[in-house]
Amino acid sequence: MRRFCLLICGLIILAVIPVSSERPSIKVGSKKFTESVILGEMLVGIVGSEGENATHYRELGGTRLVFNALVNGEIDAYPEYTGTL
Repeated sequence: MRRFCLLICGLIILAVIPVSSERPSIKVGSKKFTESVILGEMLVGIVGSEGENATHYRELGGTRLVFNALVNGEIDAYPEYTGTL
């Protein structure tokens, strides 16, 4: 009976765990000006060259909006200059 319960519990756990082998995409954001968009594209290229998936969310807005997106987990990274944040 105990083995049966362990088997059922194992099957339930396997049914709940996602089976997808696809890696999650790294979300890169950029501010609403050309240089930031270019740097965002460069970051996506670097991530891609390492075998990871990356998606670029272009021209999100100004510093406050893009930084809040980073803090809230809506993006994973964005290019920024030292001193402007």
